[in-house]
Amino acid sequence: MRRRTFLGSALTSLAASACATKVQNQKEVTDPLLTDAVGQAAMIAERRISPLELTRAVVERAEAINPSINAIVTETFEAALSRSRGNGLPEGPFHGVPFAIKDLADVAGVRTSMGSRAFLQNVAT
Repeated sequence: MRRRTFLGSALTSLAASACATKVQNQKEVTDPLLTDAVGQAAMIAERRISPLELTRAVVERAEAINPSINAIVTETFEAALSRSRGNGLPEGPFHGVPFAIKDLADVAGVRTSMGSRAFLQNVAT
């Protein structure tokens, strides 16, 4: 599947899931991967899941799917798991919710290829 095809179908799925989420929110969602970041933050705040458990679930899902869609160019899963154990999590409304950073933004110590083979060795400082 080409990335453009995937993104087009992903946007369609996202729109459909947004509509379904409104209906789902009337029931309690127990799977953190079936809700959005707001729902995940609420689950953490209500102590229904820990940041570490949520990050593990997200990492497992990414490891299962990424080989076929190549959406995550540089995996920093170990760093995410380490931070979710409480080492450096910022406080705020999305405390403990894992997120991905697009490969166009520099992050110190992480490769930023900008989607180009020419920048495969580019590591931000």
